[in-house]
Amino acid sequence: MSGQDHRLVVVGDADVADPLLHVAQVLGYPALVRTGDELPGDLGPLDHVVLVTTDLRAVRPLVQQALEAGCAYIGVVGSGAACARLLIDLQRAGLSAAALGRVAAPAGLDLEAAEPGEVAVSVAAELVRARRGTLAPRTPWDARD
Repeated sequence: MSGQDHRLVVVGDADVADPLLHVAQVLGYPALVRTGDELPGDLGPLDHVVLVTTDLRAVRPLVQQALEAGCAYIGVVGSGAACARLLIDLQRAGLSAAALGRVAAPAGLDLEAAEPGEVAVSVAAELVRARRGTLAPRTPWDARD
């Protein structure tokens, strides 16, 4: 794990949450936290946050909180169209292009994943890149359909 113990925080109850936590455990994340619809108050730069809620309207303040905490990875599971709307809303709220580039929306590598387990593997693959320091910043226009 490149010498750092990243904590994975999964927020939300979408179908991908449980498979993602399972895959993350297999990958050796030392601490896995699943919360209902709030982020824990002790977020920091070693945290990887994945938002898997079906209500993307509730995601905006969570993304802002994770950005303010300096989390190492912030991912939002959702469709490309919904994530594009989220990024536009965040931009209109005053977030800079650099801040938006730190948000993986939609989260995961583009594997054409459709089922919850496939989405979990896609997100987990991106988490590995983030953990290894090889994840390039995104642009707000990287959203996939």
